[in-house]
Amino acid sequence: MKKIVLSLALMFFASAWHTPVANAASPADWWVGQDAEVSPYVYSYLLKDAGFTAYIHTDTKIDLSRTEHVSDINITERFPGFIVGEFRYTYHKFLITSDGLILVYYPKELAGAVSYADNFNFVPLQKLVKGFVGPTITKANYINFSSLSSNKLLTLNGYEHIFTLPVNSKVQMIAADAFQKPLNHRDYVELPSKSVLPGISNVVTLKNAGGLYIDNIEVSGQTARSLNVFYQGDSYPIVSGEGATYETYDLENKFLPIIKDMTRHGALEEVRWAVKQGLVQGYQDGSFKPENTLTESQFVSIFTKYYNINTSLDGKSNSFNIDGAYIALKKYNFPLKGYKDKAARNKQITRGTVAQILSSSQGGPTDVKGAYQFLAKHHLTNSPSFEAYNAAGGLKRSHISSFFKRMDAANLTELK
Repeated sequence: MKKIVLSLALMFFASAWHTPVANAASPADWWVGQDAEVSPYVYSYLLKDAGFTAYIHTDTKIDLSRTEHVSDINITERFPGFIVGEFRYTYHKFLITSDGLILVYYPKELAGAVSYADNFNFVPLQKLVKGFVGPTITKANYINFSSLSSNKLLTLNGYEHIFTLPVNSKVQMIAADAFQKPLNHRDYVELPSKSVLPGISNVVTLKNAGGLYIDNIEVSGQTARSLNVFYQGDSYPIVSGEGATYETYDLENKFLPIIKDMTRHGALEEVRWAVKQGLVQGYQDGSFKPENTLTESQFVSIFTKYYNINTSLDGKSNSFNIDGAYIALKKYNFPLKGYKDKAARNKQITRGTVAQILSSSQGGPTDVKGAYQFLAKHHLTNSPSFEAYNAAGGLKRSHISSFFKRMDAANLTELK
């Protein structure tokens, strides 16, 4: 059981989208129901830069050179086909593509912030859509790029709360913020995901003098005005309490990677899956170069991301570092040449080595033939025989996504 002390006005939201104003539905609200087309490069940029995000694909070509008709924004970066900027008086950032995708988000360092002051990122999004495209929208889509596995959000901002998450749900991220405008870094803190447990009553309390308590245990001495719980589950929580004010959201990944040099490629769906999982990325021009040879360092990058292995040199940050990746993998004795020879990292990795590492990562055989048999047993390869597998040959960039998509489908997701 858990509690929170707070005096905020009720706001009205639907679970899949937020309606912050009492206006009638906009003719443009059908935009929320369509795929948000995006290049792999833009999607990868968002994975590195964004947290909680409100977004919409307007199905409209946007002139990115004209920004004077939107006040209080600064353009910080320009790329082929998209711009990135920030609002002058808040921590909100935004990204707009020339193909009509508009997003407003908190940066990575505030990934779990969900600010009511701007109607949960909706107001700045509405402002950008109005300025760059024209219509006044009343709906948006939501996602947290720092917690892609979360498909639900519970944000608590009332006096007292007792809530129970669905028994089969899994908490991915918990954050407390102060709902101030502008939000200060000192007003935001991330909490251990085990601070809230599914299937039991959780009590959250916010003390007037400061301090956030969960089940009477202080978890943050900082001033907080909301608790935001991002989780994976099939249903919504049960919430009660004196003056309880809360909202629930569906966090749906509607992004559709558009890869200009793979429109008719046989591995298109597998690469799209890998892009959405954050395993692979494309190039600034919207291409993926699927026929290029897969190098050892590219495989190492994908492998460590798939297993969520921390590759930072200090072991604290979440940013990818190739040297840190090799250091992290060395203790598993995977047969990689790049441990000592950095030049080998940019050379081709063989299909046999890939088989050995994938098999070994699941406690399977480490010899090449045994590793192939492991792949065949778990339907990770279509090769009918060891000879056909061609262990001495290389892989193309388009091939590797298929291996990991099949591993995910086989529930081989934990490193052993």
